[in-house]
Amino acid sequence: MKLIKTEKLGELAEILSGFAFDAAKFGDVGNIPIVRIRDVLPGRSKTFYSGGYDQKYVVRKDDMLIGMDGEFNLSKWQSGPALLNQRVCKISSKSSKLNAAYLYHFLPDALQAIEAATTFVTVKHLSVKTIRDIEIPLPLLDEQKRIAAVLDKADALRRQRQESLELTEKFLQSVFIDRFGTEKEPRCPRARLSEHLDFITSGGRGWSKYYAEEGDKFIRSLDVRMNEINDSEIVRVKAPKNAEADRTRVRVGDVLLTITGSLIGRAAPVSENHAGAYVSQHVAILRTHGFLPEFLAWAISMEEGQRQIQRHQTGQTKPGLNFEQIGRLMIPRPSEADEQIFAQLTRKRR
Repeated sequence: MKLIKTEKLGELAEILSGFAFDAAKFGDVGNIPIVRIRDVLPGRSKTFYSGGYDQKYVVRKDDMLIGMDGEFNLSKWQSGPALLNQRVCKISSKSSKLNAAYLYHFLPDALQAIEAATTFVTVKHLSVKTIRDIEIPLPLLDEQKRIAAVLDKADALRRQRQESLELTEKFLQSVFIDRFGTEKEPRCPRARLSEHLDFITSGGRGWSKYYAEEGDKFIRSLDVRMNEINDSEIVRVKAPKNAEADRTRVRVGDVLLTITGSLIGRAAPVSENHAGAYVSQHVAILRTHGFLPEFLAWAISMEEGQRQIQRHQTGQTKPGLNFEQIGRLMIPRPSEADEQIFAQLTRKRR
């Protein structure tokens, strides 16, 4: 059988690392949006820059971007012109031997493998050199196009399902606001989350050395979606038998909250399907009394909860939440009956 040759990505692709723009010139309004790590997956930014800039750092719709801290995410920019900030890079094919769509589908697995093998103390970092050293298989160009076309169709089917889920999400958001109001126009009291917390912790570090083909589920921030835990990319671990690992093992009824990086502020309840899983250092476990987990996750995921997270978090380029900041979140406290009704609605959407 003929082997497919590989080449280093640096020989085939152009990789542009973002510029360290002055954070003092960031704001809700400005000359042009700026792409930070948190904006890579959404593909758009609500933060603007008001200073001068070099045109080479302008990214445009469908440019491929990689987040270089925390999880090494790849996504296509979905909005208009914006500036490429530090710790985000743009990658594009510069060779006639490499199809851009094929590159787009190849990169996520390669980046995930690098992330799993990367050691770290606080946050994992990805370098341009590491990206350049990736070995990419290079079938003939027509075969690359065929592979990319098949994967594009699979992505289209996933998007259709996602659009259906988003319609349901919008309905539930409307119900939530109608029943419980907003921060400015509340229809029920609000309570500080710290008053209802029985236990809060975040995952430990250095779990990559325990990755295995079989074992317990290990939940990273990329697995925590708004109001659900996604298994499509979940990894397994052979967990150590010690108190540190036991501390970070989740139970049914816990709520998981992402607390660092571009995915900050995602919350999801833990069901039977994920009981006994472990969590990464980028995920906090919230164990409460007086809140149904489905309701609490939705309250955090709603615009009111997300605004509070934006206010409380620290760090411009590497946003983060500590336990005290999480405890300051104000959560609606409706009647038990209303909370039960809403929780039932969220269960029916699955």
